[in-house]
Amino acid sequence: MADNTSLSDLLEKSETDLFGELWRQSSKEVRNARYAERKAFFDAAAERGVMFSLEPPTDEREGKWVFRHLEPKLRRLICVDWKACEKLNKAKYASEGELAAVLCDVLGTTLTGVPITIMSVLVVKIGVKHFCKCA
Repeated sequence: MADNTSLSDLLEKSETDLFGELWRQSSKEVRNARYAERKAFFDAAAERGVMFSLEPPTDEREGKWVFRHLEPKLRRLICVDWKACEKLNKAKYASEGELAAVLCDVLGTTLTGVPITIMSVLVVKIGVKHFCKCA
């Protein structure tokens, strides 16, 4: 997914704004997967005669779904394959932007359908050590 927003601009945004951007910039395939999941949920509820109402989806909520949906893959790529805990204990990154740029490289070749820069910045804002459960 092409993302022309600079890392420094993204790092200035709140997590709420980043999740919204993640949804808006996700590919059609990612968005269709979300729509299919939501439809299956409502169809199953209707078959059981369950009635309820939900707030309309927001870009932030949908972006959080995208992130949660990809979280196992992110953890494998960043925490296991790249060995984030080891690397962060050995290397000092000059800024959050430098670390986000490194994570863009880590995710860039294998993560498709979502804006890599936004995913990288979200992991940096969450805290890589927290995300990877480093000791």
